[in-house]
Amino acid sequence: MRGNAPDFLDPDRPDTRRLDVAEATALAETTLMRIGFPRDEARIVTDQLIDNSLCGYRFAGLPRILAIARDARTGAVRTPVRMLRETPVSALVDGGNNVGYVAVYRGMEIAIAKAKAAGVASVGVCNSYYSGRNAYYLERIVDRGLIGLHTASGAPHVVPPGGRRPALGTNPIAFGFPSKEGPVIYDIGTASLMWASIPSWSWPGKDTWPSPRCVRPEASCRVPPASAISSSSSPQNASSGHSRPVTRKSAGSSESSR
Repeated sequence: MRGNAPDFLDPDRPDTRRLDVAEATALAETTLMRIGFPRDEARIVTDQLIDNSLCGYRFAGLPRILAIARDARTGAVRTPVRMLRETPVSALVDGGNNVGYVAVYRGMEIAIAKAKAAGVASVGVCNSYYSGRNAYYLERIVDRGLIGLHTASGAPHVVPPGGRRPALGTNPIAFGFPSKEGPVIYDIGTASLMWASIPSWSWPGKDTWPSPRCVRPEASCRVPPASAISSSSSPQNASSGHSRPVTRKSAGSSESSR
């Protein structure tokens, strides 16, 4: 993103091109519509990608569009997000094979509405993929004066201690609540790295990916680009995620890619 040099989130490289927010937004929305997203959904996805970039998560910004475009599920049949089950304080939402940026956003809207009406709500979203940064949803829940808890599940990528093959998901968890000084958000994963950053290392032209946090059967820690996506992560032993420092209604949501 473009700004004064001291404010850059990452250093310039020979192939760096700086964009301001308006330019990045236009580029993202146009690209998403070209790969099949309607305008309103392209705007929802873009809003989070821009927010992620401004928070310093370079891999979770516009480069995510490449991962979305290359995912086979993006080209598969999608159906509108719909309610499978519902009570006054809960709901199970079918994401309709829509990207999670959209499906979980809709689930968040349902959770907020129910919590505002009943004082508490629990909403689950299934049949979606790539939901993005949990803190993004929590910030919007907290901005409505609510306490939020968000969890997510996915395919096994994490090797248990002493193991050599993945058996656990990265299982991120986030929570947030209002305070006099602004929203308090805590968003972490239970793996030692963010799995969403891996696909960018499998693109052509990338150097090998040196990571002591990866685990492969052949015990190599330098991963060739083509096989980065098939490697596994070790469990977390230090903080890996996002916190925004700066109770009776609450809203909860969870998302599963299965």
